[in-house]
Amino acid sequence: MTLALRRFEGSYVPPLLWPGYGQTSSTVPFTVTAFYELPPPSPVEDSTAKQLIGKTRPEPEPATRPSATYVHVRRDHVKARLRMLRRLPIDHDREGAAAPDSKSIDTAIAFIDRIAKAPDFNATLDDDGSAVIEFENRATTFFADITFRVDGTVELYTREAGRESEFFQGKLETPEAREFLESKLGLTV
Repeated sequence: MTLALRRFEGSYVPPLLWPGYGQTSSTVPFTVTAFYELPPPSPVEDSTAKQLIGKTRPEPEPATRPSATYVHVRRDHVKARLRMLRRLPIDHDREGAAAPDSKSIDTAIAFIDRIAKAPDFNATLDDDGSAVIEFENRATTFFADITFRVDGTVELYTREAGRESEFFQGKLETPEAREFLESKLGLTV
């Protein structure tokens, strides 16, 4: 037998026949505590439930299935983000940012397609509308970015705790730029 406890609280207006209650207060608080018996649980009647007793439940079917023809990778998300950023208006950050530069964004997308090996990266815009690809590893405190300028040059920057920041500015096709990308950022282009 299972007992349950329930408490009821409230107030009521006493009849005027009770001496002393009608003159000082119009309501009287009360609390009632009651025990009552819960009904026993009903036996399992469902034949499916009877079959499952003592067995493991089957794995649920996934709501969606992965695409068999195309798998999204990080670089595709970053390229899609750059295409989305291209549509931003002037002063999109409410701090006077320039409109995104399409040539800079196209160069960044083309660069992403050329990367053979790279750590995780993301894309954003600089205040002058230039596309920026950022690399960050919080575990090692490594940060780097590549800014694609409107004039066709790039600015490469790296920073890591305990080391001096390094900076390169020039054309992306130069051997110096490729050396910086490989040695400092670990990129294979």
